[in-house]
Amino acid sequence: MLTLEIYLEIKEFTGNLYESHVAIEYLPWKHSGFGFCFNTLDLNITADSKNYPQIDFTCELVLKYTGLLLYTKIFSRNILPFSGYSY
Repeated sequence: MLTLEIYLEIKEFTGNLYESHVAIEYLPWKHSGFGFCFNTLDLNITADSKNYPQIDFTCELVLKYTGLLLYTKIFSRNILPFSGYSY
């Protein structure tokens, strides 16, 4: 499972990013396999500024994604953790 969460505030812009995924892989052959993944992405950015003459600027961006992924994996060398390298 991989999770990433970032919060950032720069002048009149504030925002956060949250990304997470969980994957299961099955590698039945030496150079290929397949996997199943569930992932989610949440992005929020807000801007609020009254610093410019005669302009009141307010903006909000919201992006959300949640989905399932079925994929194949092909690789040329055995680079699995703790198994050493084979050429």
